Amino acid sequence: GNEQKIFIGKHQCKNIKETLINNLSCRLPSITPGIYNIIIKIDNQIINTEQNLKVTPNPIVQDIDPTISFASGGRLITVRGMYFESIQTITVKFSYKKWNAKLKINSHNILTTEDGSMSSFNFRTPGLPSPSADFPSTPIDVNFSLDFDDSIISLSNLIQFRYILDVLLNISSIPPTLPYTGEELKLQVENLTEAASMPDIQLFIGCSECKLKTFTSKGITCQPPAKLLPNTAIILNNQQQQDDCTLFNSSIGPIRFRIGYREYLIGYLSYNRLLSSKYSIVTIISLIFASCFITIAVLILGLYLFYKFRNIQSQKKTLTIKKNIEQSEKQFWSTDTSASTGPY
Repeated sequence: GNEQKIFIGKHQCKNIKETLINNLSCRLPSITPGIYNIIIKIDNQIINTEQNLKVTPNPIVQDIDPTISFASGGRLITVRGMYFESIQTITVKFSYKKWNAKLKINSHNILTTEDGSMSSFNFRTPGLPSPSADFPSTPIDVNFSLDFDDSIISLSNLIQFRYILDVLLNISSIPPTLPYTGEELKLQVENLTEAASMPDIQLFIGCSECKLKTFTSKGITCQPPAKLLPNTAIILNNQQQQDDCTLFNSSIGPIRFRIGYREYLIGYLSYNRLLSSKYSIVTIISLIFASCFITIAVLILGLYLFYKFRNIQSQKKTLTIKKNIEQSEKQFWSTDTSASTGPY
């Protein structure tokens, strides 16, 4: 048609555009919450779509947690509120003087309770630029605002979004190599709980995640995987690269600590001693029993040979004595004479 109009109830949509072939889009006017039918008018023909549109109240932000991030960014922030399900796009904006950073959040990433009373979405904080004459070093408070479609909700007067120093890791200049024992790994980190929470942290052994167990201001503990994943070739930018699950295809896996957008190589975990550590007790017991059996067998064999040799010697001695007696008796009863015959 030459002219298209879209009505939400009795309210006419604004800025009608043909985005694709046979597709129209428009902006809703300000409407009180309720359920409205949708009517399309093309030239003089009225089309009732027999579909309803639910109009909710404007989004309400009830809670933002946390409101502190480390300077490198990447901290997980959760925004909770009401009536987020009617939002199409959300723009999160951080700004300080001439610096600003924007994050786009799709409506598919919005979580809503079954009854629709509460909604929430997550995002990760952007990193700050390096300190300079125009940008101070941390700690620093930045402006923060949310843009729900065309409605901007400024939160600068409600909260202060603060950036602080990155967490400090006690990393050796030469990453140590630790033996895998099946026990938990402990990592010392300073000011951890001030700048991060558990969802901000990941610990990897090779390509497998080390499951976090405890999280305190002094550090974390995690349970390493029972075995390493082998290196796998991945395609990146049409080039085949090696995924470093192990160190040079060995039984040693790199330990990587990831917090926010940053990743640190803090050491290596060696699975070379896995078999010896896992079966050391069994092996020792087996060796003890084997040595005992061998010792007993040697003793038995020795005793057997000793008694056998003794019996042989005894038999030889008896035969010798018997032979000597027989020879003596033979000489005593002999009829041979050495006298020679001669004339009388």
